[in-house]
Amino acid sequence: MRHFYKMVWILFVIALGLTQTASAQTARPQPAPVPAYAALPKIIMPTISADGNIIAYGALNESGNYEVKIVNLATGGTFVVPLDQRFQDMSASQDNAKFPTKLSDLRFALNGNLFISEYKTINFGHRQNRNVRDPIQTLLVNVTAKTSMVFGSEAHPRNFQFRPSYPDSIYYLSGNLGPYRNFEGRWGVRKIEIGDRNPKTVQMAIDHSSDWQMDDDGTTISRIDFDYDRKISKVYVRNGSDWREVLSESDTPLPAFSFVGLNANGQPLIWRNYGSNFGAIEAINMETGAITDVVKSNDTPIDGTIENPWNGHFIGVNMGGIQPVTRWLEPKLQQIQTTLDARFPNKTVNIVNFSQDMNKIIIAIGSDTIPTAYFVYDATTTRLLSIGATMPTLNNVAMGPVFTMMYKSRDGVDIPVYVTVPPNIEDPTNLPTIIFPHGGPEARDEPYFNWWAQFMASRGYLVIQPQFRGSSGFGRAFADAGRRQWGKRMQDDVSDALAWAVREGYTNPRRTCIVGASYGGYVALQAATASPDLFQCVVSFAGISDLGEMINIDGNNYWRDHIGPYDRDAMEFGSPRRHIETIKAPILLLHGRDDTVVDFHQSEAMADALRRVGKPFKLVEMRHGDHWLSLGPTRLQTLEEIEKFLEEHIGASATQH
Repeated sequence: MRHFYKMVWILFVIALGLTQTASAQTARPQPAPVPAYAALPKIIMPTISADGNIIAYGALNESGNYEVKIVNLATGGTFVVPLDQRFQDMSASQDNAKFPTKLSDLRFALNGNLFISEYKTINFGHRQNRNVRDPIQTLLVNVTAKTSMVFGSEAHPRNFQFRPSYPDSIYYLSGNLGPYRNFEGRWGVRKIEIGDRNPKTVQMAIDHSSDWQMDDDGTTISRIDFDYDRKISKVYVRNGSDWREVLSESDTPLPAFSFVGLNANGQPLIWRNYGSNFGAIEAINMETGAITDVVKSNDTPIDGTIENPWNGHFIGVNMGGIQPVTRWLEPKLQQIQTTLDARFPNKTVNIVNFSQDMNKIIIAIGSDTIPTAYFVYDATTTRLLSIGATMPTLNNVAMGPVFTMMYKSRDGVDIPVYVTVPPNIEDPTNLPTIIFPHGGPEARDEPYFNWWAQFMASRGYLVIQPQFRGSSGFGRAFADAGRRQWGKRMQDDVSDALAWAVREGYTNPRRTCIVGASYGGYVALQAATASPDLFQCVVSFAGISDLGEMINIDGNNYWRDHIGPYDRDAMEFGSPRRHIETIKAPILLLHGRDDTVVDFHQSEAMADALRRVGKPFKLVEMRHGDHWLSLGPTRLQTLEEIEKFLEEHIGASATQH
């Protein structure tokens, strides 16, 4: 079961009843230069070995590329593993060198070996129809011998399962996605002995099988099936040589259940995503099939789960809502969390990962205004060892505080929102404002340090991040309220954020811009066509301009299901490219040529349409740019273009009418 650790940040609620105007405040100092914000993190993905003696992390080298640094905590000895430029599934005729190799994941095995997952974004030069892809391969590093070799490309270390009884083995799901990408396929379980790298089938795939749960000995004891056509999710437990159904949910556009590990009694645990607005973690009695609650909330949604990486046992949950928190069910980790929270008041401490005995912990410390720094915490001595800061270029740079607030949508629904105020502004009144909707759309922002939002705030802009209906982290009903609402309800919620900010006096309505990436880029383009008088400028990074093209060319049923079945009228209504005649604001289009999520053609065709009717725009094509701004040059180029565009249209030098 995949697990993700989410940082929790402590913010303060903004006080209202302000008296000064922004123009009367003390002049702000010069902000840090663009490269300071655009710099890639110096350290990524820190992880620790089972015995707690070795750490590894992605380290940014002087060339601006990541390599893997491995450190012996006892001796201080280090060695570096460069990312492999050779990919086995690329033909000899392809130029590997021109496609940068990127780090995807790091994970130690129980026996001390290190797995490094890396990928390339490769453009094959075709137009549309997924002309780019992200092949992944895994390296195996013998930390003692300081050697590495290509381990394979079938499985990702993030999905590896370990069992203490077999320290030299790994287990993983294997199969195919079938005709419904990201939803349904035929998945089985394989096992590899690390020494020979030859996978053996532990569990054959079954029609519609989407997930399996193993016991402590590596035997499959429960499975989840998802039938996309019938929208039915089912859970089975092993019953001798057969399988017994214990749970079923119908009318679920996504799988209703997922496994989250085992409890102390060896029972499989499921995360119920449908049939409960806030989710629930439930245990299955293998003998009777009875279902009992392990974690259930009536007011705060479960936003993620945490498994012990060394044995696959369930140990915690990430609770969502406007102020996310982590709830540890493992008593030792909860005690460590409590100790660290008290030691670092007014900061947030996040447990990233830990040794098998939980005595050595990698932690992240930061706040809404301080970028993350990583440390190794020794629970027996309470000592901290610094690994390093992620963004040292921003050390001692004043940042804008982030506030959590709520506003009412036009139909009376409470919408959470995060607001970043420019540094040194005590009274956020009548400020130039950027509406900054997130991607997804079934994703969310959180009150972390956000380099993009802080960059824009540093230039004097109030940055508003609305958590519109359709966002995750606020309950199933809230997320489902955005389904098939592209250009409709979700769009209205974003527009209502600006109306709220103007009513409250925070925003100068003559100095507003909307900036978004991915789905957020779509929202920005849609705002330009559907609400042409709201914004003085529009920025779309990798935004979708034509819904019909997206669902027909991409072939991913997530889009078909979330956007809606193809209907020409509906697709044209929600496609910005089909309504360019209404546009008034200038548009900045930024898009990586090697984007594997939203095809570059979406921005290219939008630019062509704008050019034909003489609308003001600029298209910036980023060489080797991907969907995630994972390369330093493209991140810098993006911020430089945005800075110039914002200054021209809503900045201090812009002509006001």
